[in-house]
Amino acid sequence: MNIEQLKFPIGEFIPPQEVDLKLIQKSLTTLEVFPQQLEQLVQNFNPRHWNTPYREGGWTAAQVVHHLADSHMNSYIRFKLAALEDSPTIKAYEEKDWAKQVDATDIDVSNSIAILKGVHPRLVRFLQHLDDAAYRRSYFHPEMNAYVPIYQAIPMYAWHSKHHLGHLQLIVK
Repeated sequence: MNIEQLKFPIGEFIPPQEVDLKLIQKSLTTLEVFPQQLEQLVQNFNPRHWNTPYREGGWTAAQVVHHLADSHMNSYIRFKLAALEDSPTIKAYEEKDWAKQVDATDIDVSNSIAILKGVHPRLVRFLQHLDDAAYRRSYFHPEMNAYVPIYQAIPMYAWHSKHHLGHLQLIVK
């Protein structure tokens, strides 16, 4: 496998250019089942798996799972801000720095999986009840220097879920 395949095992994210209700529903289904898929994939991981990076210079399996919890907690807040405020500027964070912290390197990922199992049902329920107008609302991402509409962010986080499942599957192989 080349470095791009290792970085992006399911390919890079391509944002939709307009509201696509079928894509949103498909993405919400992905988000709904993701915590269980993750838990099932890693249920037989041992310390060797947890300490193995998915590629040279990449995060370990444990860091990937903890990152998912960090990222998806932030996403839930971003979605709510976008839906309930006028184009709020979100707080960006340095994922690489977060991934180096003691809570993100611990091979006990049970708390991070529990976070995902708690956040995802709330996230999906909230997003399922938005209307077309709400899907067009956005947040401003200062690092990207761009407004991100909810209709793009939903499939982006579904992609993010599958993207990191792909990384973890590389470790199992």
